[in-house]
Amino acid sequence: MESKKTTTVSFRIEDDLKEKLLSIAEQENKTITNKARELLTESLNISPQKTLIGNLRQDISHIDQELQASLSKWNREVSRQLSTFNASQRLMNDFSDGYQRLRQELEAETTRHQKTQQKMTRWTIVFFLTVLLSNALIITLLLFFR
Repeated sequence: MESKKTTTVSFRIEDDLKEKLLSIAEQENKTITNKARELLTESLNISPQKTLIGNLRQDISHIDQELQASLSKWNREVSRQLSTFNASQRLMNDFSDGYQRLRQELEAETTRHQKTQQKMTRWTIVFFLTVLLSNALIITLLLFFR
């Protein structure tokens, strides 16, 4: 690993800021200098590893948001299509039920019509036979009483 050349930087800060920096550095088992360097590097986005991690997190977050938006859009579209499909299925079921009902009514009416036609045919035959017999009886009576 190559050693980088370093430079000394000194600046003044308020006492309460120094105390806060010292408290954080002690919690992380670091010196004030190392913690200050770390914070300065992070704020300037100089650390390539941390910048890369930050960029990756940002990219992942962006991709996640895009995927969630796409999934939400696809979910709405699938729901809409499913709703349309269900409505079409209900219409087909209603049409089928109506068709079956009309078919049964037609069959019942056809049966009624055939029975009526058969009755009319019988009554017509009976009527003509009755007229024929009546005429034969009248002719026979006329011949008999003559």
